[in-house]
Amino acid sequence: TGSTFTGNRATNTNYRGGGLYLDKAGVNGGRIESCTIAGNRADILGSYVGEDETNFARFFAVARHSAPCVIFFDEADSLAPKRNSPGMWEIERRLTNAFLQEVDGAKSRNEGVAVVLASNQPWLLDPAMRRAGRMDEMLYIGLPDAVARAAIWRMSFRQAPSVERLDFSELADLSAGLTGAEIVEVARRSLRSAFMHS
Repeated sequence: TGSTFTGNRATNTNYRGGGLYLDKAGVNGGRIESCTIAGNRADILGSYVGEDETNFARFFAVARHSAPCVIFFDEADSLAPKRNSPGMWEIERRLTNAFLQEVDGAKSRNEGVAVVLASNQPWLLDPAMRRAGRMDEMLYIGLPDAVARAAIWRMSFRQAPSVERLDFSELADLSAGLTGAEIVEVARRSLRSAFMHS
């Protein structure tokens, strides 16, 4: 079984911006350590026939071997699109079929493996992916509130010099309306700019 994260413009789909931490917290409940494997379409698609299926199988094989483990797929609507969509290529149908087979654990049991998807367009996912027992839980992740924004700023600047001089509450107020991923990017650029001008 698994979950699908959905939201507006990178609220959840950029796992480097925070989605992955939510996956681990949601699956483990903070009680045990687990491995985390993250991927997207570029990690799965291959150049030869059958390579996509092999790449999917490899992701899940590593997760099963390392269980408990979370597999996080970004832009999931491009990995499991509706198979009856007009103009769909055969390679996309095979991609969806391979994904469904691995989620079901048709060849190996998925005990201890949790699959989490992220998509800003969940309606494009194949309906079979969202049926009970598969990715049957959908979580909407909105924009971070002031407390969450302050925490993201604090995390982004945790290794910056003179971090104790920063007013994270003020930064949170100034960044209202930004996603977590956007705040992380602003912090990264500010650190790079400060380094270049120091």
